[in-house]
Amino acid sequence: MRRRSLSLVLLLVFAGCAEPTTAPVSQVDSASAAAVAVRPRTLLVTESGDAGPGTLRDALDEASADPTVTRIRIDPVVFSITPNTPLTFTGTQALTIEGGQISVFGHYTPDALFDLRVRSAITITDMWILHSQGIGVRVVVPEDATGTVRVTMHRVGLAGHRGHGVLVNDLPEYLTDPNTASITGAPASLRVEVTGSFFGQIGQGGFDLDGSPLPAIADADAIRINEGGDGNAVVILRSLQVAQAGNDGVHVDERGNGNIDFRFETSTVIESGWATPTLPGNGVRLLETGAGTLTSNVTDVTTNTSAAQAFGYSESGLGNLTANFTLTNVSLHAEDAVVLVEDAVGTGGGNLTFTLTDSNLEGNGQDLQGRPALGTANVIAHEKLGGTLISRVTRSVVRNSLYGGISHVEEAGGNLDATILESTFSQLSTFGMGLHENGAGNLTAAMTAGGVLFNGTVGITAKQAPTGTGSLTLTGVDLQGNGTGSQHVQVVSGQVTVIQSP
Repeated sequence: MRRRSLSLVLLLVFAGCAEPTTAPVSQVDSASAAAVAVRPRTLLVTESGDAGPGTLRDALDEASADPTVTRIRIDPVVFSITPNTPLTFTGTQALTIEGGQISVFGHYTPDALFDLRVRSAITITDMWILHSQGIGVRVVVPEDATGTVRVTMHRVGLAGHRGHGVLVNDLPEYLTDPNTASITGAPASLRVEVTGSFFGQIGQGGFDLDGSPLPAIADADAIRINEGGDGNAVVILRSLQVAQAGNDGVHVDERGNGNIDFRFETSTVIESGWATPTLPGNGVRLLETGAGTLTSNVTDVTTNTSAAQAFGYSESGLGNLTANFTLTNVSLHAEDAVVLVEDAVGTGGGNLTFTLTDSNLEGNGQDLQGRPALGTANVIAHEKLGGTLISRVTRSVVRNSLYGGISHVEEAGGNLDATILESTFSQLSTFGMGLHENGAGNLTAAMTAGGVLFNGTVGITAKQAPTGTGSLTLTGVDLQGNGTGSQHVQVVSGQVTVIQSP
């Protein structure tokens, strides 16, 4: 009966977000086997004990010692395991662990429930990983790893961990000092793909074995990826439910010479960042420092009720920041919906490109759960050093926040180029849209159709530094009720030509 109940729970949680199961690896026929020097082996887990023949620990130990072991299958008759110490893997080969819907409990593992040293690839499927006093799954990339290290998780559930849900780490010093500023890491790139999975109650605290409460671990994220050195970080997240992460729902930190390629689809992130009042967390946090680009594509994602921002991105150094949001719904965050900062620190040399398509941003910058609102706009797009800011907003709604709508700010030697189509900015406490060219560049902005309506201070603000010229063209835009009168367009400073037609 217990086995049937666990199966039903899995079906309910993963319903609507599960993807087709990978077909079994075909058996190598005898003729092919003769031509193969070493035949990959599969180990079957048949025992639920912590150690000994047939257990998961024994299979992982054998896989660590024998590179011909490429697959571990857990027999469906084994429906739960409670290890006394972390489950480890240190092999050099690619390994797949097929969970068979098992639940692995970490009540006795204060460090990490799964502690995996991966040089090639690790795949985990169909498994609940629950209630460790530390990290749920820790994947450590050795310092001399090369090529691309792949981490794949499909139909997994992680819940109740005091530390990160999943940590993929390529920064050796981070393991002893989570606040390290080191950029040293393996030459390898990281490719992390998580699909059809659930993350809940990560980094929220817990209880010791005697029942005494344990505090939350600061900066514990549902998914945390650290990439150092010269490699890239490719992160693909699809069909996820992320609920109540103590700090960030997703955090990617790429340091050194490398790029971030982030793809997030058909997912929800709710109530992130409330565990540590002095360290409010975000829905998604992407940090790229050094010579590299940050590219993010978010499609059909809903986020709400985080203690800070829904999406916070920072790209510093030589490289561009490109952020595309499509069918994205962002609401009720204590700070801003989207913050994009290009050249936050460093020497500059990149552009910022922002697109918002068929999306809804509503009710952000709110006073939630006793945390005062700290945002300044639903969207902040800030190009700080020597690059161009390109903004494209299409068929989107930005409304009802304690602060502004979309703030575009371009500094230093670049242009500000904004095109707004069929979009509405309304009921914002201060401004609907800001267009500020503060450096040695030109402002070119055009808005067609849509409306800027009933905003508290002003509809649109435009600013042009004296070294350039600016233009703002409004075609068929509904302007009503802004400020205390008809404060629809305000030229803050500089030479900005405003052309308005019905």
